[in-house]
Amino acid sequence: MLAHVLLAALALPGGDGPRPLKVFARGTWPYGPAAGGCNAFVLRSAAELVAASPQKEDDLPPAQAQRLALADLTRALKIKEIDWQKQMLVVVRVPRAHPFRPAAIARLDVRGKTLTVHYEYYAPVAARPQDRPPTPATVPLLALVERFDGPVQFRGERRFPR
Repeated sequence: MLAHVLLAALALPGGDGPRPLKVFARGTWPYGPAAGGCNAFVLRSAAELVAASPQKEDDLPPAQAQRLALADLTRALKIKEIDWQKQMLVVVRVPRAHPFRPAAIARLDVRGKTLTVHYEYYAPVAARPQDRPPTPATVPLLALVERFDGPVQFRGERRFPR
């Protein structure tokens, strides 16, 4: 009897396993790397978005820079608005990926107090030995996800075409 109870407890969700984070929209990051050349980062407010966008270098009032940056992002994500109280942006720029193979933010897991962003991309290698390798491309990935206020880790999985 005790064995059945233990097996049932192991089969139930919600134990020590990772909790997935909800993804509301996916798109392409319309800008370059963030300050300091960072290629993987999260944005939790409109002010952080302006700091990561080219509008920060323009001589625009903060409200107008924020409006322009939000317009670019809502267009890229094909959404109407971003609720910064409930949502945040995850950006991953893969600097050396295969130009013709897909790259994606695969999943977002919360384990303990840490969010881990798992992304996948293909290495820029030739499909056949007699072919030249393709020129690597930078693939900018963007996701609008459920807000998480803890630390974030990024884990990339490099795949090879067959």
